[in-house]
Order: sequence, then C-alpha cells, then structure tokens
Amino acid sequence: MASKSQRGVVLILVLVLLLVLGIAATAAVRLAQIETRMSGGIGERSRARQLAEAAVLQTESWLDEAGFSLSAEGQLCQPSGECFSSLCDKGLCFSGRLELDSEDLHRCSLNPLSREAELFQQRSLWTEPNKTQDWPLYDADGDLIASAPVLVEWRCFIPLNPLEAENSEKRYQLSHWQPLYRISAYSRGRDGHSRLLLQTLYSPQLGRQSWREVPILFLP
Repeated sequence: MASKSQRGVVLILVLVLLLVLGIAATAAVRLAQIETRMSGGIGERSRARQLAEAAVLQTESWLDEAGFSLSAEGQLCQPSGECFSSLCDKGLCFSGRLELDSEDLHRCSLNPLSREAELFQQRSLWTEPNKTQDWPLYDADGDLIASAPVLVEWRCFIPLNPLEAENSEKRYQLSHWQPLYRISAYSRGRDGHSRLLLQTLYSPQLGRQSWREVPILFLP
C-alpha cells in the first residue's frame, strides 16, 4: 500500500501533467485561430485584387468607346459633354494645362506633384460623391458582388509611333498623337483591412502601357 507521501507525489505529477496539457491545448487553439485569420486575410486580399482588376478592365473598355476629343476650350471631352478637369467630376481628372495658342501638343503639361500629393492618394476623391466612377461587378449568376471606384486621369499625349516622336513634320498634327490615361482602381476586402490600389497607363489605340500595384498612403 502506497504511503501518503507517494500518493501526494502522484497527485502533484497529475496536476503538472494536466497543466502542461492545458497549456498545449490553449497554444494549439491560438495557432489554429492565427492560421484561420491568415487564410482569411489571403482570401480577402485575393478578392480585393480580383475586384480591382475587373474594374480596370471595364474602364479600359469604356475608354475605347467613350470618344473623347479636344474641345475648342482646350479640354478633353466626351460628345455628351463630360470633360476631364481638376475637379475630377465623375472620376475624370486632369491636373495640368493645354495651351490654346498652338497646335503643338508638346505644350500639354502636367502639374508637378509630390508622391503624397498625387490625385489618387487623396482620400477625399475616394469618399466624396461623384468623384469616382463606380463599376458594378457581378458574379456568374448575375448577382451584384460589389462596386469598385475608379479614377481616370488624362496624362496629356503620347505619339502613335514612338519612333516618330521628334518628327518635326508630324509633331503639329493631331492625328500623330494619342491621349494617355492613368487608371486607378481602389478596392478593399470584406474584412475592411485588405486594401488594394491597382493602376494602369492606357491608350485606346496603343493599349495598356503599364500595370502596377501602388502603395496606399491615405488612411481608410
């Protein structure tokens, strides 16, 4: 028959073992929670990217059909009267100037801006009404998923043929140039934390010139 001291030692060992098992179980639960959050975060990041990519593609298609042209006042406008301006109405932004006393399109110039002062880094443009284009995005069944806001900036012109950019005979011909646009699409996951800003440079006749993900400098 075990002595009282032996039974006491066994009791202590059992209590220690239970404590260790409890700590291990708690650690396992916390690890599972972290993995679940990470998996969910990756999923939301992927969803945000898909939304932004879809919005960019819709905007590029829209620019192909929009029919923008120069007005007599030196603005780039649609036949419907919607124009690019510093006010960014309906997401159409222009931060620069086009001189009216010359047909030389090299005189179209953009305002120098710091990285932080870029239009697409201004939170107000993404939150105020009528400052962006909002493309509704649907799933395969036709159900609305979300809407991704987009800014379209007119970035002056690029030559249709880069090899003739300095051609003195053609540089004054409007047909020698093509408007260049910068498209910025902002999206966020359902968790509210997975934010993404995709950006392309696009010309209707020359197609996409670049594609990149941009660091977001403004607060949610």
